[in-house]
Amino acid sequence: MAIIEIKNIQEFEKYKNNLNLFLIITGEKDDMRSITKDILASEKEYENVLFLIFDVKKCKDIQICQTVSSTPTFIISSNGNELERYSGVNIDSILSLVKKISDYKVIR
Repeated sequence: MAIIEIKNIQEFEKYKNNLNLFLIITGEKDDMRSITKDILASEKEYENVLFLIFDVKKCKDIQICQTVSSTPTFIISSNGNELERYSGVNIDSILSLVKKISDYKVIR
C-alpha cells in the first residue's frame, strides 16, 4: 500500500491509470488524518491499493476534473475507470470502498 499526497494535476496524471486506485479528496487535513487512521490500521490487507490524497484548497483543478461537489469524497477506480464514489464520513462506507478496490480483479 502506498499513500501519496498529490499537489497538482500533473502529479495526478502520473498515477490516474493505476490498476487499483483509491482517491481521497478532502478539504481539511484534519479530516484526512482521522479517516486514514482506520484505513492504515489494516495496512497489509490493502497492499495492492494506491491511495492518492488531494486537498482541494491546494489543488482546485483536481476538484474540477473529478467533479467533486463536497468533501471528503472517496473514489475507487481501476485502469483510469471510475468504479464507485462516496461522499461523507461514515467509516464503514469508506472501508467498504477500500475493500472493494482491494479485491477488484480486472477481467480481460
